[in-house]
Amino acid sequence: RDLHDVVAHSVSVMVVQAEAGEALLPDAERSGKALRAIQDTGRETLAELRHLLGVLDGDGGTDAERLSREPSPRLRDADRLVQQMRVAGLGVELHVEGRLADIPPGVDLAAYRVLQEALTNALRHAGRTTVEATVRVKPNDVFVEVVDHGPGDASSRQLETTGAGRGLMGMRERVALYGGDVECGPTGSGFRVRARIPVDPA
Repeated sequence: RDLHDVVAHSVSVMVVQAEAGEALLPDAERSGKALRAIQDTGRETLAELRHLLGVLDGDGGTDAERLSREPSPRLRDADRLVQQMRVAGLGVELHVEGRLADIPPGVDLAAYRVLQEALTNALRHAGRTTVEATVRVKPNDVFVEVVDHGPGDASSRQLETTGAGRGLMGMRERVALYGGDVECGPTGSGFRVRARIPVDPA
């Protein structure tokens, strides 16, 4: 599941940036910025894939590779994710309510992946639009909601009719591991993803 989430998110961002770079070629400064974003995303993707594949192969890797590995992303890294999406052309407004430090690591990672996949879905299918993302931490639950206001027929992004189904299904599988649920569907002018992940009190 991590392989899908990492590749789908990062490559989607790279593709959008590549398209932007091609369109802006006459503008050296702006096209250079877009192309540098592609390079950065590509390097990050390769590093994380090497780590994941090493785990799957049971290979600890070299000492240098082990030292270079970073912890899995958490909601505390959401600002970086949002900035990446903004560079790709998605107008994201992120609101965080509650203490992120109170979230158990597994729930934290699941919530981050839901946020990541929902933003990637908006970027892929809604284009350069505005998105409202909210993370709400309650004593017994973590809520993640992403609502985009993209053009076009949002109903075409339902699980049964789009390639995004794998990503949305992955969200549901991750959240279901913790006894939570995911609701997603069109809003009339866009698309909403809302996840609830229970927090097991310590």
